[in-house]
Amino acid sequence: MDNLEPAASYTLCQTLVLEGTWLVLSILYFVLHSTGALSRFKIHPSSAWPSRELMLECLQDKALDALVVRPLLTYFVLYPLFEWRGMGGFESPLPGWGEVGIQLGISVLLDDTWFYWAHRLAHHRAIYASVHKKHHKFKIPLGMAVEYCHPLEGILVNTASTLIGPLVLRSHCKVSLLYSWLKLWQSMESHSGYVFPFPLSPWSLFDMMENGHQIQPVS
Repeated sequence: MDNLEPAASYTLCQTLVLEGTWLVLSILYFVLHSTGALSRFKIHPSSAWPSRELMLECLQDKALDALVVRPLLTYFVLYPLFEWRGMGGFESPLPGWGEVGIQLGISVLLDDTWFYWAHRLAHHRAIYASVHKKHHKFKIPLGMAVEYCHPLEGILVNTASTLIGPLVLRSHCKVSLLYSWLKLWQSMESHSGYVFPFPLSPWSLFDMMENGHQIQPVS
C-alpha cells in the first residue's frame, strides 16, 4: 500500500478487513448451521434455511455494497470527512493503547444510543414497511444477512451509529476501522443464532449481544 495515496490505502485496507471478515464468518456460520456442529450453543430453534431466491438477493446486495458502493463512499466521502475532522492520515502514528481503549469504550456508548433510537424509529409503522421490513425478510437469524437492509437504513442506522463515536472523538482513522471491525464481528455473531461462551467468543464477557435478533423474528 506504500505506493497508494492515503485515501486509496485506507479504502483498500477497509475493504480487505471488513469484507474479508464478513466472508470468513459467513462461511463459518454456514458450516455450523449445515453440519450441526456446536449445536449446544444454538439458541434459535429453527433449522430451516432461507429460500434460494432470498439468499441470492442477499448475496447480490452484498457484492454491490462491498465491491462498488462502500469503496466509492469511503474514498470520496468518508476519508475526506476523516481528514476534515483531523483524524490523522492513514500513514500517521496511532495514539497509545490506553487512549485507544477509552475511545473504543466511548464509541460503544454513543453507538448504542444512536442505534437504539434509530432502530426503534425504523420500526415505526409509518416507515417500517418501506424501509426496515427488508431486513426482516430473513425469518431466522443469519450472520451473513446482518447488513441486508434498505439503503436508508444502511446509512442512517448502521453506518451512522458505527461512525458517530470516532467522528465525535476525532479518533485516528485506523481506530475507526478497528471499531468498525469489532462491531461487524459482534453484529454477525448476534445475528448468527448462536451464543458462544468464552473463550470461543469474547462477546460473552459483555452484555452486548442483541439476543432479540436471535429469537424474535418480525414479519
